[in-house]
Amino acid sequence: MFAELLSSDTLTGKYLRNIGAIIPATEFEGKNEFYNLTDVSKFDIKHFSAKFPKRALTVITGVAGSGKSTLISVFKEQYPDAVILDQKPIHSSIRSTLLTYLGIFDSIRNMFSEATEKSASMFSYNGKETCSVCKGKGIIKLDLSYLGSSYETCEACGGALFK
Repeated sequence: MFAELLSSDTLTGKYLRNIGAIIPATEFEGKNEFYNLTDVSKFDIKHFSAKFPKRALTVITGVAGSGKSTLISVFKEQYPDAVILDQKPIHSSIRSTLLTYLGIFDSIRNMFSEATEKSASMFSYNGKETCSVCKGKGIIKLDLSYLGSSYETCEACGGALFK
């Protein structure tokens, strides 16, 4: 099945054939650290074992019905602290970023705080240093009634969200 995918004329097949796009596990830090799944059997998956490198972006791909979602659900059960990015939309506020979604924005704010000797709240989109005009959103919503809403970059902060 993998050989067929590899030789296919699909976008996935083309990327898999591009050896330059794949970084061998021997070239990154933490190369000896893996998440291990052993003898997984659930739904369409029968006696499947795999290891996935830690500290690396790993992509799960395959044809419809091949067990990708099942594999990820088993992985999440065994490794609940691993970060999984999927196709589900991010349910968040306008102030949320990828850093918020990944759960690392607090750590970054703390690093900025230590480096500048300022309060970590200065680096929060909800803190006291946010722009008082756009309230840390970086945009102003213009309600044009019958035309629908329109958005404009905040002139006070230039879209930077802070004072």
